[in-house]
Amino acid sequence: MSTVEADADQDGDNEIIATVGTNPQTSIYKWKESRMEVADLNELMKAGTVLSTKKERAKNGPFSWRYFQLPDGWT
Repeated sequence: MSTVEADADQDGDNEIIATVGTNPQTSIYKWKESRMEVADLNELMKAGTVLSTKKERAKNGPFSWRYFQLPDGWT
C-alpha cells in the first residue's frame, strides 16, 4: 500500500493518491467544495494494474502512470 499527497492535476492543491493491493488499484481523492471526490484510475483506464511511474513524487511535478489494460471481455 502506498499513499502520497501530491498535486496530480497541477491545480495548486494536493490530492491524495492511494495504491493498494498485490495487483495495484490506484485512486485519486480530491477535496472539492465541501465533499471528497474520488477517481478510480483502474476503472477509468480500463486497466488491471495502475501505478505511478515516478519514484520520487515531488509535490509539484507532472505524474505519469504505468498501466496494463484488461483483455477484451474482462471487467
